[in-house]
Amino acid sequence: MFEKHKTREGQIMMICEMDDKHLLNTIIMNLRTIKDIIFIANTTEPLDLYEAELYGHKKINKKQAAQFTKEFAKKIAPYILEATIRNIVTELIPEIQRTFNRNTMYIKKLSLNFLPNDIEEDDEGDEDDDQDY
Repeated sequence: MFEKHKTREGQIMMICEMDDKHLLNTIIMNLRTIKDIIFIANTTEPLDLYEAELYGHKKINKKQAAQFTKEFAKKIAPYILEATIRNIVTELIPEIQRTFNRNTMYIKKLSLNFLPNDIEEDDEGDEDDDQDY
């Protein structure tokens, strides 16, 4: 909320100095950008090279989209905090939930967070093989 915000006109102010309408519009714009990035990453239709070059479209993969989403989430957090302090975030909650595709605590899905090289070879005769963890 004490972070700086730069307007299109180049004016710099603290986020807490923004008027309500400007604050909400900034949050909405950033949420739209995140949704657009996710949509582009999930598009299965090949990007026409002519159209991409003409209009400046870029194809990104899902990993890039996830990184971009994380960066934008950090960027909009102070704006959402300021809107929460002012009690004007209520109308944005459904939009935030749709953007991040959840409305409850995230439950981590089963994943293998190691590479095959990281697996230690099994030493035969280990006494702790039958131990429950």
